[in-house]
Amino acid sequence: MESITESVLRFQESGCGYEEIVQRISVIIYNYPVKMNILSEEEKSKFYLSFYNRIERLIKHFTYKGIPFETFLNQTLKWHIKTYLEKEKNEKKLMAVNIQEAEIQIRDLLSHDPGKKNRENTHLTLKGKTSRKRLLYLVLVDSPHITDLEMKTFSELTGYEYDWLLYLRDVLNKRLFSRSERLTRLREKRNNTYMKLLYKQSRYSDEVNTEKREKLLDQIKRLKKRLDDTRHEISRVPCRPTHGEVAELLKVPKGTVDSGLHYFRKKYNTTINKYSYSLFL
Repeated sequence: MESITESVLRFQESGCGYEEIVQRISVIIYNYPVKMNILSEEEKSKFYLSFYNRIERLIKHFTYKGIPFETFLNQTLKWHIKTYLEKEKNEKKLMAVNIQEAEIQIRDLLSHDPGKKNRENTHLTLKGKTSRKRLLYLVLVDSPHITDLEMKTFSELTGYEYDWLLYLRDVLNKRLFSRSERLTRLREKRNNTYMKLLYKQSRYSDEVNTEKREKLLDQIKRLKKRLDDTRHEISRVPCRPTHGEVAELLKVPKGTVDSGLHYFRKKYNTTINKYSYSLFL
């Protein structure tokens, strides 16, 4: 079998053999992260999809100057995986910050640390109806992480009925459970699709019959689209109650919840940074 460099140069001259080149390059992309022992099986598909759109440009714009296409591809992959991992790292950091924001706020607001005093110094009061409602939005958004004892504390601080708060939490948790089941099914679908894609990819590389290769290629294209669509579905499944769900449950506009949380968090963060203690001790 001719080298990928020879195949690329032949394609540039005759326009033939493009699909075969793409398939051979795809195998290299699949195996590249494994050789570096960086990505898991699950992450390999995401890495491949992030690189796939570059393949055509690499083939068409490659210029042979003594350096084989294989080396050129390897250098490109090395650069791409570096930027890819950096992007993934930043996204995970941002996700962690967003999750931590809600969790830390609620834990601090409802904490019972006897060593912390001077509650009267806080500039954030719950005497106003608006402040209590804004805190209620925050509690409901983070309801899966709030214990019965913490909900009891919140009830005493705000005047909201304890049983009513537990009812709201249960309604939201039922929706989360339903989404969790859907997320599990989607992840299983993604993993199964990825394994089928690997299998078809391997068969295509070894197949010599033209008719069978065309059939496999069509299957590979459909599997890639299914994999991409499933990953997109997974990314859109919320892992906690949404602002819209809280608004629907309380029968208020979603914009009211959005703005209420924004102003409450802004004021809360300012107070905590200034005094460094829980608001409701």
